[in-house]
Amino acid sequence: MVFLSGCDDMSTQEDMGIPGPVEIREMTADDLNEVLAIEHASFSAPWTEDHFREEMAVPFCHDLVAYCGGKLSGYMSFAIVHDEVHIRNIAVRRDVRRCGIASTLMGEMLSITARHRVRLAILEVRVSNVAAARLYEKFDFSVRGVRQAYYTRPVEDALILCADLFENAGTFSRGDSPL
Repeated sequence: MVFLSGCDDMSTQEDMGIPGPVEIREMTADDLNEVLAIEHASFSAPWTEDHFREEMAVPFCHDLVAYCGGKLSGYMSFAIVHDEVHIRNIAVRRDVRRCGIASTLMGEMLSITARHRVRLAILEVRVSNVAAARLYEKFDFSVRGVRQAYYTRPVEDALILCADLFENAGTFSRGDSPL
């Protein structure tokens, strides 16, 4: 379990309705109702409850939740296969976005992947999802390709983003280092 501040300053945190630090832990079945609410509010083709349950049952998949002030505020799903991590899903409640919760989840994912000696991180993101692209850029992801018509509802290309985790291990800001 990890406790990290979710915002850069407490006044912003209070203004956003976030009463305290962000707690990161593994997702459980008890979290699914809140996770699904965030999922449906965030994506046009959301994962189902069965998808999350299957994900939580796979040993190489990791599913994290972020709680703040007793409320589930975000979640992240990723899979570690050999020396690679594939970031599969990340979302934050609309009312607490841009407060560092996604960055906190990314930081915890990097800590976990460092323990597994992961070298490469990969993900896909909608071409139109500028906010997500900025988040990943902060963690030294760069565009490596495009998957044509990867997304549905609406049909849209995906950028393939990658980060060399060992190469970039020293470039993350305090609290985000994978080591």
